[in-house]
Amino acid sequence: MNEAMLKEIITRILSSPELQTLLTQSTPGQGAKPGCLIVLNHQDGVRQLPELAQRYSQDYSLEVCIIGPVELAANKINRVTYEQAIKQSHWARLQIPVCTPDQLAQIALGLSADPTTKLVAWAIATGIPVEIGQVQWGFTAKTPEKYRQLFAGYLRQVAEFGVLMHGNCTAGPQPAGLTSQPAAPHNSQALQTIPAPYSSQQPPETQPQQPAGVTYEKRLLSNKEALRLSGVVRLSKTTVITPGAIDVLKQQKVEVYREGVRFL
Repeated sequence: MNEAMLKEIITRILSSPELQTLLTQSTPGQGAKPGCLIVLNHQDGVRQLPELAQRYSQDYSLEVCIIGPVELAANKINRVTYEQAIKQSHWARLQIPVCTPDQLAQIALGLSADPTTKLVAWAIATGIPVEIGQVQWGFTAKTPEKYRQLFAGYLRQVAEFGVLMHGNCTAGPQPAGLTSQPAAPHNSQALQTIPAPYSSQQPPETQPQQPAGVTYEKRLLSNKEALRLSGVVRLSKTTVITPGAIDVLKQQKVEVYREGVRFL
């Protein structure tokens, strides 16, 4: 068999419909959901995992990155290491169920001293949406007012980076002894335990200015409802936004505020 005949045979094989179909079917990521990375760096985050899976599994392919001494029983969600997570490019969302005040400060100041803040800094820099579920404040009745205000400023700064915040994040550092206000019934534990706004305890001159615009008080904001919104929208603290609605609001360049703090 001469060289010309060999080239002709190889060309026929490579151009055959059967081989092309096989190559197409084996293309990685084709038709797959975008990835959502859930970073578990605290045991409280494990307890939020079922609720997060319920919220995001329909729109995202969920994977978990465990950082630190966190115990997680076997489940159907794939696990990746920090080294694997930072090298992958298919993430469309980064979820931090729990972070510490120190981590919040690092994010606000553009610092990264641990794997969690390094992942957040990387996500913000590359345009990946980040959501923080709650902050473990650890404040007491003896915590100075100025110290609380410092972290309230960090919350505002992080929100300006486009980081979405839920649960006690939207209320800010809560003074000890302040009772919680009941929220509308919902399956989200974080939303059921939202404390009363810290701003209600501040002097009038330090309260954040409420932006002009419309107020949305329904319990759920879907992408269908988001299409009707424009300009500036003030959300009720119990309103839950679907991932599709977040994308629509961003496309329409709608400014979204919750309790006077812009988070979108």
